[in-house]
Amino acid sequence: DKQGKIYNIEVQRKDAGALPKRARYNSSMMDANITRPGEGLENLPETYVIFITENDYFQSALPLYHIDRTVRELSAPFQDEAHIIYVNGQYRGEDPIGSVMHDFFCADPKSMNNAILANEVAKYKDTDKGVSSMCRIMEELTNESREEGRLANLLENVKKFMARGMSFDEVADTLELSKEDREFVLSNL
Repeated sequence: DKQGKIYNIEVQRKDAGALPKRARYNSSMMDANITRPGEGLENLPETYVIFITENDYFQSALPLYHIDRTVRELSAPFQDEAHIIYVNGQYRGEDPIGSVMHDFFCADPKSMNNAILANEVAKYKDTDKGVSSMCRIMEELTNESREEGRLANLLENVKKFMARGMSFDEVADTLELSKEDREFVLSNL
């Protein structure tokens, strides 16, 4: 944003995707991706990982759950400027968050509270161009998911072969891994 804060926003339809360690991982990846080796950390920007969950992950009927590190012995904030926020997608209070969550999970644009969002959703649902665009996006997401699954399976297979005593090069040659797949596996072992 204008103040230099960095945001990672994900919609989590299943509770398994909203695990605390996933939020921690996302936060660490944000830091790793915005810094360069040897770069001083004094300019590390404030970051927010935001999970919009379909269910109330913490089951306490609150609209938001803010997670920040603390110094336990001092009962004071750690002030590392790394924040995690869970947004309760089930929340429907009579406030802006309740209104946005209603619209966010609403299938019918005519039932939405926010006119701008309703108009944008209607463009994708009610016009040939919008439907075509959504089909293309869904196809891209499906292809990405397939590739992620293929790579995860590949990594698992390489680990199994290596656990049986084969070197990485032997496994890579046996499986006829491409240069890109070799690089992926090496960077994820």
